[in-house]
Amino acid sequence: MGRKYIMNQLSRTIRLGIPAVLLIVTAISFSGCDFNNINSPLEELDIRVKNIARNTLISVNFLDASTGDRVPAAIQVTMSGQDKDAVITTTNEPLQTVMVRDGVLLFSVLDALEPTLDTPVKLTLVCTADGYINTSKPIELTSTGMSRHTVIMTNANNPPAGVISATVTGGLTDANTGVAEDISVSSGTEPLSGGSASIHIPAGTQLLDAAGNALSGTVETRVTYFNPREETSLSAFPGGFSVNLSNGFQGSSRGIFETAGFVAIDMNVGGIPVERFSENTTLSFNIPADISNPETNQQVQSGDVVPLWSYNEDTGEWTAEGDVQLSRNQGFAHSGIESAQFQAVAEGINHLSYWNIDWFDGEYCERGVTLNFVSTGGCFKQVNVELRDPATGNLINWWAENVVYGSDPTQELQYVPPGQAVTVEVYEYGGWFSRGELLTSVDIPDLCVIETVDIEFESDSELMPVTIRVEAICENDQTRVLLLDGVPVFVRQEGEFTWTNLGLVSNGELTACLEPGARYYATVFFDNTWYNSEDYNNGQPYQLDETDLVEQPDGTLLLEYIIENVPEICDEL
Repeated sequence: MGRKYIMNQLSRTIRLGIPAVLLIVTAISFSGCDFNNINSPLEELDIRVKNIARNTLISVNFLDASTGDRVPAAIQVTMSGQDKDAVITTTNEPLQTVMVRDGVLLFSVLDALEPTLDTPVKLTLVCTADGYINTSKPIELTSTGMSRHTVIMTNANNPPAGVISATVTGGLTDANTGVAEDISVSSGTEPLSGGSASIHIPAGTQLLDAAGNALSGTVETRVTYFNPREETSLSAFPGGFSVNLSNGFQGSSRGIFETAGFVAIDMNVGGIPVERFSENTTLSFNIPADISNPETNQQVQSGDVVPLWSYNEDTGEWTAEGDVQLSRNQGFAHSGIESAQFQAVAEGINHLSYWNIDWFDGEYCERGVTLNFVSTGGCFKQVNVELRDPATGNLINWWAENVVYGSDPTQELQYVPPGQAVTVEVYEYGGWFSRGELLTSVDIPDLCVIETVDIEFESDSELMPVTIRVEAICENDQTRVLLLDGVPVFVRQEGEFTWTNLGLVSNGELTACLEPGARYYATVFFDNTWYNSEDYNNGQPYQLDETDLVEQPDGTLLLEYIIENVPEICDEL
């Protein structure tokens, strides 16, 4: 069937007068085959198929914490962590630093590495972009295949609900004598909770760069406070709440955070980032009174002691920096909000970082329950998913991927707290942070139980499954058929502006749920480049009916996605 099909495709291409070097989403899935000496009008062509899939592929979406859309700014991503030297592109080139300009990054690790629970591959993505708070994303791979990850970045000029940021340009520093006067900068009061954070730098303190050199010039300071209750704020927590520790804590190097608030502080002198201080500075938090203390199972009280942590963006690890004690913030009120009634003061701060007040739980199960999302209608595109504590209703913060795709409906939970009961809530998809109607909720008594739980819900039965398979046909001195694997596929309906990530092509194919009769534009992302269907399909979208869909012998429907000559792909492969 494969030989006949490819020859029919090439014959049709010649009849239509389309160039013979094409990228096709077709029904073929084979590799290592040689089609020499085929008895056909094209028997002079040497047709070979090569599967270029890497053993392990990582897809990363970079989303704006306020809009939920892909970050529009150019993002510099630097690889760090234990296995940074093993990072490669999908075409097997070393990858240490890359500029991401469309909010999506696809890369791999050396095929010789086979990550397991016992020998995980550990990476950290250090992410910087103009106008955004610097962050990083630890990635721990425990199996081969494809994995999907999300980095939430906070735009300091347009922060999401629950986040407030203030930038102050003022104050002078001298390399010899330090800052001329005390510098005090506050984030301002976050309106939903009344929380805030501020830093105080005493006069005479020298401001030092990464190499330890004292700086001279005008000081610019940005303080960004993250409310510990708001879901959009919590989603921007650097690296998520399942954390790695650099120096261990209570006998553990890994565990779960539950935060009482965190802050990002950035300073520069003449555009040069400040990394350290010659003298100790002071960091202050105002804490909402309705935050729960997990050690007492009650709301926080005056005298409660909470660990203080700093974050290393290069390694994605947290360092214990002592404790802070909560005290009553008498008489505090802001716009009628009485909740920010406790203060935490951290003295002896000598470097800049994310600073975080968190309780830590070092007990966890390496593997836990597997959630399998099932639409009773037989097909779904994507849904919003939240995990909540059934006793308190609070969001489970370490659940980082709150969108589940129909093309990848099974989620195995790892590094989960023992005995943790959850309620899994499934909502109609409304965007990364905008859930729609509640479709179902399912209680799970213990996440550490190794079993698969079907999460069934009703979805739009009007959707239909469409199979997509991605290949490149390249002709120079010979004709080659190259199977592209692991590429993400996005679509958007005609008249809409939002692209939907259908998922990653696995073993040459992807099955997605789309609306019958609708018209879709498509794009695939390969080696940091987008290939848009309208550029190769006469500017037209695909019609999801008998016009552009092909019914296969097994009854499945196939979308043939044809893209004209792509030398960037053919020359690389």
